[in-house]
Amino acid sequence: MLADEYLNNLQELEFKYKKKKTLYNLQFERATCCTTSYSSQPKAPQRDPFAQERRLAKLNDMEREVKKSYEEVEKMQEDLERLLQEFTDADAMTAIHCKHISHFTISSIEKEIHCSRSTVYRLLDKGYAELDRILAEKDAA
Repeated sequence: MLADEYLNNLQELEFKYKKKKTLYNLQFERATCCTTSYSSQPKAPQRDPFAQERRLAKLNDMEREVKKSYEEVEKMQEDLERLLQEFTDADAMTAIHCKHISHFTISSIEKEIHCSRSTVYRLLDKGYAELDRILAEKDAA
């Protein structure tokens, strides 16, 4: 597996987690803000008395999915951190960590490492090459 594939998988997992978390938050808000209204008018025959319970059960399922997705992202980030420990260049390691684990922008990485934008890109390229090397060694073993 190449570094691009590995980091794209991580990015895809993070995207799925964020999407699930957003959907969960919307459903939670919808389920908890709705209150039963009482009226002197007779209830419509199509009204479902168990709709609220089903929404809450669905929320519980969604919450489990969100937690599972978060755990997958966390596990892959921990794996990436273990791989970063094998780097020989500390600045390249810091650049990759800032970019893919801490989600810094390039300008934030510039400030973190105290270097120019072109140096950050060079360090990222060097880090990707080193990550390719480490992943190739892992695959060969």
